[in-house]
Amino acid sequence: MKSRITRRVWAGLLFSLFILQWTGAQELPTKEPGARPRPTYGLGDQSLSLSAGVLLPLFFQFTEDFRTAPTNLSLGGTASLKWSGYLSDATRLGFDFGGMFAFSPNSRALYMVPFLFTFDYIVYAFPFEVPLHASVGPCFTQLEELFHIDPMLKIGATILWDYDPAWSFGMNLHYWWIMQLYTSNPDSPPPSHSAFGNFLEISLVAEYRIR
Repeated sequence: MKSRITRRVWAGLLFSLFILQWTGAQELPTKEPGARPRPTYGLGDQSLSLSAGVLLPLFFQFTEDFRTAPTNLSLGGTASLKWSGYLSDATRLGFDFGGMFAFSPNSRALYMVPFLFTFDYIVYAFPFEVPLHASVGPCFTQLEELFHIDPMLKIGATILWDYDPAWSFGMNLHYWWIMQLYTSNPDSPPPSHSAFGNFLEISLVAEYRIR
């Protein structure tokens, strides 16, 4: 008699557990295996990215008559470190510090070190992000003994794949526009050499977000 009651109790408990499990499964939305929601960002969130790649010298455009000429520079290398702070889920401000090097036909080394203030507008297509960039600031340029500080504008886009909520990896495509403006200073090239330098950056990027 006692064993029969015990079996009935266990059967009732198992039936109750089955009902609770079935009810919970009906209330919770189903998810595809491995699915995760897109992370959102806001004021106070930050990002830190490291980029490295190549810089293609395109052409110079002279301010005197707007004619163009080849740069006669080799394929360059470039790297940069960028910090940004989110203003909202789609916008952020920050700083971009980096550098590039290339060589002239007579093996003279050209170095450029930009320090830029950046603005990003981000388009999401999860798990991808496409930050659209606009950056402006000074570029420190040196060719052997010649040193100059030039205004610089950099625009472009990055395609990022979100590996997880903290890390993303992708590629940059940036256009460098450098205003190499000279005065009558005897220690610098003549004003007729003033030109706009045009370069194209193609680089890989790893981005880490701090929340």
